[in-house]
Amino acid sequence: LGSRLIHTLCLRGNKLRALDARTLAPLVALITLDVSRNELERLGPTGAARVPRDHARVLASHPGVRETHGAGGFPPRLAVLLAAHNRIQKLGLGAAGAPSLKRLNVSHNVVRFIAPEIAKAPNLEELDLRDNQLRTLQLKHLAPLRRLVRVRVERNPLCADRRRGHAVPAHVRNALSTTQAPVVA
Repeated sequence: LGSRLIHTLCLRGNKLRALDARTLAPLVALITLDVSRNELERLGPTGAARVPRDHARVLASHPGVRETHGAGGFPPRLAVLLAAHNRIQKLGLGAAGAPSLKRLNVSHNVVRFIAPEIAKAPNLEELDLRDNQLRTLQLKHLAPLRRLVRVRVERNPLCADRRRGHAVPAHVRNALSTTQAPVVA
């Protein structure tokens, strides 16, 4: 199978410790990546990578994707990233980001911080942050994500008044969806 034909890749439960940009770079058609139940401590790919010349045409044809392959990063068409049940402490997408990402699941990790580079996923609509270690103040970093429709934050040590917190942008407050009041730390 040619790497440019792969649309879905499931690497669940493989004890992965890092995502390597050199491995992800040739997967220019990848839409869904499942790296759940591994040992990842960071989400963004490590290392710099170049897209092979024969894949450059595919990359260039994708609307809205800038030339990000020199910095390493997620494949340009990646829309769904499942990274639940890992050891991720800081939510960030690496230097190049994930410009086409629409759904991100990082539930059941130990996320304490949301990096400002999360803004490099401008099309993100659904974010699952359940069962992490987030405080209300970290939600301010979601402000640039104007397309957010749903943010799940159950079982985080958020303040009980998270919907009224002044640090949380209005569109993020409106996207918050919880079925229970979060635990107060």
